[in-house]
Amino acid sequence: MSDARHLSSKSHQKILNREAFGPDTVIFKEGDRGVKAYVVTRGTVDIVTKTIEGKYKKLKSFEEGEMFGEMSILNGEKRSAHAITKEGCELLVVEQTVLKEKLDAADPFLKFWIEFLSERIRDMSKRVS
Repeated sequence: MSDARHLSSKSHQKILNREAFGPDTVIFKEGDRGVKAYVVTRGTVDIVTKTIEGKYKKLKSFEEGEMFGEMSILNGEKRSAHAITKEGCELLVVEQTVLKEKLDAADPFLKFWIEFLSERIRDMSKRVS
């Protein structure tokens, strides 16, 4: 993932909210409808899935400056895993409605490019799983 630290600047705080989460807090669950993406500003978030035995298996960890949950708000699909805080975290929240407004106002070529890349990533992810 690309480094999203620049999103915490004052100019972006008007459109992004901050949320704090305690340790071992479920941010979202597999199967939830994705309406938010997150940028970690403090702490660590683990993306996990449940095994057949009912145990959690860690797929990836996100730390300061990294974004997660973005694919669900771009493609409207349900969450493919759980997001759980490892320790207390602070996150910037990107609402789907705000992203949609920004995309609608974007240059048509950039909008096409983003949608094209999103579709490509989604297709590649389906092939891997």
